[in-house]
Amino acid sequence: MPAPAPVGGDRRRTGTGRAADHGAVAGGDGVILNCLPKGWLRAPLKRFLSVSSGDMISADEETPDGYPIYGGNGIRGYTDKINTKAPALVIGRVGAKCGNVHLVETDFWASEHALVVYPRRKFDLRYGKYLLSALDLNQFAIRTAQPLINTDAVVTQIGSWPVEIKIQRRIADYLDRETARIDALIAEKEKMLALIEEKRTALISRAVTRGLDPNAPLKPSGLDWLGDIPAHWDVRRCATIFREIDERGEPDLPLLNVSLNTGVTRRVFSEDKIESVAADFSSYKVARKGMLVFNKMRFWQGAAGIAPIDGLTSPDYTVAEIVDAALPKYIEFVVRLPQFSNEVRRYSYGMVDDRLRLYWDSFKNIRIPIPPIDEQYRVLDYLDRELSGIDKISESIRMSINLIKERRASLITAAVTGQLDLKGLAA
Repeated sequence: MPAPAPVGGDRRRTGTGRAADHGAVAGGDGVILNCLPKGWLRAPLKRFLSVSSGDMISADEETPDGYPIYGGNGIRGYTDKINTKAPALVIGRVGAKCGNVHLVETDFWASEHALVVYPRRKFDLRYGKYLLSALDLNQFAIRTAQPLINTDAVVTQIGSWPVEIKIQRRIADYLDRETARIDALIAEKEKMLALIEEKRTALISRAVTRGLDPNAPLKPSGLDWLGDIPAHWDVRRCATIFREIDERGEPDLPLLNVSLNTGVTRRVFSEDKIESVAADFSSYKVARKGMLVFNKMRFWQGAAGIAPIDGLTSPDYTVAEIVDAALPKYIEFVVRLPQFSNEVRRYSYGMVDDRLRLYWDSFKNIRIPIPPIDEQYRVLDYLDRELSGIDKISESIRMSINLIKERRASLITAAVTGQLDLKGLAA
């Protein structure tokens, strides 16, 4: 099938502009990195790259397959039309990960959340991908509630490149090989992390739903998600364990974050974030240390936990005090189990997943296992010991991944600023 003409015309543009002489090249933060080798040039990116914004596309124009739609973080869907001819570079323009760079080698639709990059002169786009990645464009985003990068933030950056395109290609070939090796190593370590996390979850699940005695008599819990439990445990409705709290008017308390991944933690803002001063915190709910906090719209995905300190949470979230029979940490382990999240989903209301909400009246009817208090203490002591070792291993692997990623970034920066010995690279 012949490719359709791009909507609004071909994005390719021609342009001229003299590049600056070779010499020192500035990094994204203005620090001089090195003196360029002979045969290299440096200039603002607008001298040799054309950057333009994408176009809006409605949900009605999306299709199950077809041409990819690129948004703020890569492919976000498909459509049967295009507005951009390949090959081209795409920079994420909007979102927390704005500044990410993709080399696209098939015709596509660039949405309003993407920037499209074409060369103004003979230029290897693979080299261009690495050059833009090395600039860490995310640091130049405008920090609003939804971070964004405009074209000026890109085209005014200083870039460097070898004049001979065969040298650009040699560098790109080298980086393709080396980053592929590094990425494979990172993938292996991330796979290890996933396996460790599975073990961690299974350990918690076994301890808080079956206890520590493998020989304890069991009884049916009456709950599909829970199965059999020790015969001396209770199954209690949340209405008998929690009391909803709606306390406000303490705007000076720290703000709490309710995350799918980490539960409830203290939220830390950087000084340049507008949102840290934009809200009227006097209307936020107060969650005392040890209280349950959950996001009504995301509880079914795990957005719940126990407040580690007295703090503030969104007026739209639910805060509940534990009034009987349970220790806060034990409750946190239970409500963050994947199988409990599935049970929460059953009690949530909404036409589609993104609209699901767990209201208090529904939450009250969810039932959870409750061992005797002394046994809860023993379970928590056991998990504290076991998880400490597991978490140390996970943290070591994460640190290793971060170091490898730093090595990857340093390699790319060295390559696109002329610091590599090209004679040592395979042609």
